[in-house]
Amino acid sequence: MKLTRNQRRQLEKLAPHVDRVTATDRAFFEQHPDRLHRVRLTSQAEIAQLETEAGQLLQPPMGWCWFSIIRKVPGGRVRVFATNRQGAETGLDVPEDLANAVFETVAPPSARKAEAALRGRGRV
Repeated sequence: MKLTRNQRRQLEKLAPHVDRVTATDRAFFEQHPDRLHRVRLTSQAEIAQLETEAGQLLQPPMGWCWFSIIRKVPGGRVRVFATNRQGAETGLDVPEDLANAVFETVAPPSARKAEAALRGRGRV
């Protein structure tokens, strides 16, 4: 995907905000070493990042919002995004098996490639 100069600048501005959010994912997995998945609300910075990359607004249906599903893999983490009704459970309220099933359902091929690359790097 080729980004315009304006898109690249916008992504650079958003990066520190997204980094702060993804640091909470790392902390979650450090505090809960038995978990391989996390479900949380997607931050406004992440939504802005997705919209910048897509070049369009990403509006969920009325009464729904964006969620991030994070999978811990050797070597890092992979994030995917999905919409669900507002007020849906997040964090430890989502059982591991359900979080895994959601990840498996919504993960695009690019997430599978990223996961495979991280797993390969994690074994080194």
